[in-house]
Amino acid sequence: GGILNLNASTTYVSGRIDASSPDIEPNVDFNGNDAGSILINSSLVNVTGTLNANGGKGSTRNSNDCSSNTGHRGSGGNISITASNVYVSGNISSTRGFIGPCNDGLDGLNIINYTNTLDISSAFISRYPILTPFCDEGTLTAECNLTRNHGVKINEVINANNLRLKGSI
Repeated sequence: GGILNLNASTTYVSGRIDASSPDIEPNVDFNGNDAGSILINSSLVNVTGTLNANGGKGSTRNSNDCSSNTGHRGSGGNISITASNVYVSGNISSTRGFIGPCNDGLDGLNIINYTNTLDISSAFISRYPILTPFCDEGTLTAECNLTRNHGVKINEVINANNLRLKGSI
C-alpha cells in the first residue's frame, strides 16, 4: 500500500478516506495485500466519517490451502493523527485482512498525538489507539489518570508517579 500524507491547518473528514487493500473475487487463489497508511497533520482534526487502512483477505479455491502463493491475509496499515485538537465521532479501522486460511497478517496501528483537546468518546476504533500524551488527565510526573482504553507499543516502558487506571491498557 501507499501513503496518504495530509497536511492542512484544519481537517474535516465527513466522508471516507480509504487506504485499504482491495479484495479479489472469490474462487481465485491469491494472497491478501497489505494496506497503505493515512497520516494527518493539522491544528484541528474532526472525523465524523471513516478512516480505513485494512489489509486484504487471502483466498483459495480449497478453503484450507495455505501456501506461499495463496491464503495469506494482508496486514493493516497505520493511521496517524497529529493535531492540537482531535475530535473523532466516526470510524477508524486498521485491521488485518478479515479472512484467509493461513490466519496471519498483523493489525496496523492507530496513533493519536494531541497537545490540547482529545474527544474520542463516541468513536468506533477497531483497535485501541496509542495516545500521546499518555495521560487522559494530569501528567506522568504528578498524577496520571487513564479513563479510556489505550494501546501501547510492543516493549514500551511507562514510568509514572501516582498512576490511576480507570480503563484498560
